[in-house]
Amino acid sequence: PAAASEAAEARAVAGSADCNRERCYSMLRAYLVSLLARARRLKDELFAAVVNLLLAAPLRFVGEQLRRPSPPLVELLRHALALGHAYLPLALTALSALEKWMAELQPLLQPHLPALLPALREYLTVDASETAVATARVGGALGDKVGRRMLERTGNRRKRRSREQHSEEERLQARVVQLLGR
Repeated sequence: PAAASEAAEARAVAGSADCNRERCYSMLRAYLVSLLARARRLKDELFAAVVNLLLAAPLRFVGEQLRRPSPPLVELLRHALALGHAYLPLALTALSALEKWMAELQPLLQPHLPALLPALREYLTVDASETAVATARVGGALGDKVGRRMLERTGNRRKRRSREQHSEEERLQARVVQLLGR
């Protein structure tokens, strides 16, 4: 009798936890969907922060988005890869998300890869010394404030570009090659 009541209590607690988990996911999903709808209208650091959040969304949410025809999340990833030439942390975040999605959600991601491949190709064709040119071309896309800062930093760094920066870009290129080889 005591064991049966403990088992019943354990099932009730587990059911309650599942219900709470689903409720939390439902609220998170609604928030992420609203951010996804507004993301393209944001600028500067706020845009980068929202992209970071959306690309780190739970795989369940990503899977739901990838099942849709022309999912906005894929367009956001493509845009993040394009802007990543000017802002390396954004490129790293986008590539990490793509690697994770390829590992966990490849069948769902497969139909959307043709839209992403041109953005990845750009990382293979840009020499590490040409990053300043890419920054000038794409820098304004993040908005005036961040774009101006990135251009100023690039101009100041152009003369004293460190080996560390080159190696980070080379590691990024190596990750893209590895991803494409899967």
